[in-house]
Amino acid sequence: MNETSRPRGAASFAVRLILIGFSATVVFPFLWLIYSSFKTSREFMENPVLLPKQLHFENYTNAWVQANLGSYFF
Repeated sequence: MNETSRPRGAASFAVRLILIGFSATVVFPFLWLIYSSFKTSREFMENPVLLPKQLHFENYTNAWVQANLGSYFF
């Protein structure tokens, strides 16, 4: 790649800013999904934005059993 074909200055900054914004838009929902999955229903309804006070791993167990996910894998 030639040195003259790379964006420089303001164009490079704008491209990076757009990519960072797009990345945040894509990654944020997944992070919210993960940390919300460790909350109780009550915690989620009271304040969905804050981090959980205590991690509740039983949410995954309940989802596995109620959706009968084991039948799809075994």
